[in-house]
Amino acid sequence: MRNRQGIGAAIAEMRRATNITQEVAADRAGISRPSLANIEAGRQGLLIETLANIARGLGTTASALLGEEPAGRGLAFEVVSRIAGHQREVTKLLAEAGDVVHRLAEASERMERTLSELATVDTRPNSGGAPC
Repeated sequence: MRNRQGIGAAIAEMRRATNITQEVAADRAGISRPSLANIEAGRQGLLIETLANIARGLGTTASALLGEEPAGRGLAFEVVSRIAGHQREVTKLLAEAGDVVHRLAEASERMERTLSELATVDTRPNSGGAPC
């Protein structure tokens, strides 16, 4: 198990490995950026709850940050690690996905209008007279 400085160093190392800023990591953990900086530097202790929140925000476990298990073996860490090096591509794919969703919504609205129009068309055969 690591001491306060070791835990802080592990947090900083994991945060850097996942390309997460102190600001983002602190926000995810529900603490201030200066508090996180002090924790990483080993100048400030932390509650177990805060450690768990920091770990969750970094995609790892409190046990990993304490040195009780290998760090970053969870799925969240793997996903974040892979995405971190491909931010532009991921951003582009998300934008494209948003465009697809928008086009699907438009197509759905057109289909609903068409179905509504079809529902109002009188399909009964004419009684031999001229169309109305």
